Amino acid sequence: MDKLTILYDGKCFMCENRVRHFLKLDKANVLTGQDYTQAEFDVSVYHLKMSDVDKYMHSIDSQGNVYQGIDTFIEIFKRIPKYKTLSRLLKLPLIKTIAQGFYHILAVYIRPRLPKRNCSKNVCQ
Repeated sequence: MDKLTILYDGKCFMCENRVRHFLKLDKANVLTGQDYTQAEFDVSVYHLKMSDVDKYMHSIDSQGNVYQGIDTFIEIFKRIPKYKTLSRLLKLPLIKTIAQGFYHILAVYIRPRLPKRNCSKNVCQ
């Protein structure tokens, strides 16, 4: 399985916790997390816009394919044995459509209202 870089909002408690959970389950070391709120992060390396990356979780595989939203979760789940069945379920058209709707509501309407971590000089509280 090829590597996958997950771009996530490190100031978002929920986002950070989910990515850490996935990285912990990644026994094959094919997942990498990249906090796009860090000063050294350069979105142009991935040929993406910060406004897009900030709206939906993105990921990039080792071939340069870019995924966003539910497709990112499908790609993550494919790489974690515990979640492989879930990745297959999420690919089913009806389930994927419903999941995309829920994800959109979470990403656009709920996540911006969640508490943010207070980060300065690479230290978050």
